Amino acid sequence: MFKPQGRLLTSILAVVLVVTLASLSLNGAAAQTAGDFSLALSNASISIPQGSAGTLNLYVASANNFAQTVSLTFSGPAGVSASFNGNGPSQVETSAGGPTSSTVTIYVDDSVEPGTYPFIVTGVSPNGLLHSTGLELTVLPAGTVVSTPNPDFLTQPSPDVMTLTPDVSQSTTIVFSSVNGFSSCVGLSAAWTGVAPAGVTVSLPSPVVVPAGGSASSVLTLTADGSPSTGTFTSVVTATNGVVSHSSDIVVRIVGTPSVLAPVAADFSITSAVTQPSPAVVSLSPGASQSAAVILSSIDGFGSTVTLTAGWDGAAPVGVSVSPLTPLTVTVPASGSVSSALTLTADSTPSTGSYTLLVTATNGVTSHSTEIPVIISGTLAVLAPVAPAPEMIPDFSVTPTSDTVSTILGLSAGTTVVVSSLRGFSSPVTFSASWVGNAPTGVAINLPQPVTPPGGGGG
Repeated sequence: MFKPQGRLLTSILAVVLVVTLASLSLNGAAAQTAGDFSLALSNASISIPQGSAGTLNLYVASANNFAQTVSLTFSGPAGVSASFNGNGPSQVETSAGGPTSSTVTIYVDDSVEPGTYPFIVTGVSPNGLLHSTGLELTVLPAGTVVSTPNPDFLTQPSPDVMTLTPDVSQSTTIVFSSVNGFSSCVGLSAAWTGVAPAGVTVSLPSPVVVPAGGSASSVLTLTADGSPSTGTFTSVVTATNGVVSHSSDIVVRIVGTPSVLAPVAADFSITSAVTQPSPAVVSLSPGASQSAAVILSSIDGFGSTVTLTAGWDGAAPVGVSVSPLTPLTVTVPASGSVSSALTLTADSTPSTGSYTLLVTATNGVTSHSTEIPVIISGTLAVLAPVAPAPEMIPDFSVTPTSDTVSTILGLSAGTTVVVSSLRGFSSPVTFSASWVGNAPTGVAINLPQPVTPPGGGGG
């Protein structure tokens, strides 16, 4: 994540990408989901002095019995190199139904200017599946002593979107990853957001022990009876060891036969976007401020007034103020998006470490939350003058509110795509689409016209 010289104001433009399914045969059975994998790093950020190295863990999680060799590459600033598996092969042999870990060692040359940079790890499977994960790399002056942040853990459900039909069970693997030496027993709980579906039971696994520097996994299973209520629902799964807790949303779509299909309940989603490049982490230093945008998007025609609140999840940092969300109340347009923003400001002596700011949106019936990681660094006694960050090229990001589209015979479904301006980008964006692997028959994709996100300020 590069720190811009000025405040970067992210402009959001929502584009609706509609996928029309002209023909889809159910044949009384649930469609088979292809195997896939996901990547996760054990840390959201890492600080390394010039001429030094740092090591963290990479986790490759299998979904739907994926078991292939994943080849790994990385991208980062000039003068930064990396190795996998202790200078071993840049590949990970995955196993069906579980996570596989690898080490990533990052080397920083003396020539790299102190500053903050994005570091991205990409994995590619033999059949062309590609996924990436990133962190915030902070390069410190040579000789700087790096303080150890608080132990923590990450949770990652795979998949995070599930489709149920009558008399069918589906499972998702919850991967727990140790961060900063975290080692503890972690348990799971689950609750429905808003209205709970009838005829669906949730089977929770037993608590698991997450080893220091490693990972563990549990399998959560949902089972529908012969006549479940249909529609789109959200289950919030919370993992906790009694001190630290994290929550993840799992979207559950329940479909019956077309003749008994009930209307889908309208809903909305909430995401956070820090006004800097990915990953979305707020990084504060003494006397600095940073802003974050909160994006709310309509699902299935949702259109309502939503109220926003923000508070610290767990311990609050000392010396950090959070401005009220502006605006506090927003109206989410049907099939559209809206945003609100807040600013975090550190005084001259803030407490250091990793914290989590939780933003919750509710319309009185339905509520959703999003986490904003906050990393606070202290004053460095040996800090040398830091050269200004190089000017970055304007860019844009594209984020779908849902990475899965589900429908039935003769109906259409869509997903909202948020196009965000980065570093003043303001040019036409053209959409294209292609299928990975074999293309289904009877499916038409309607793409939107080119759009131009309004450019934000910043350097």
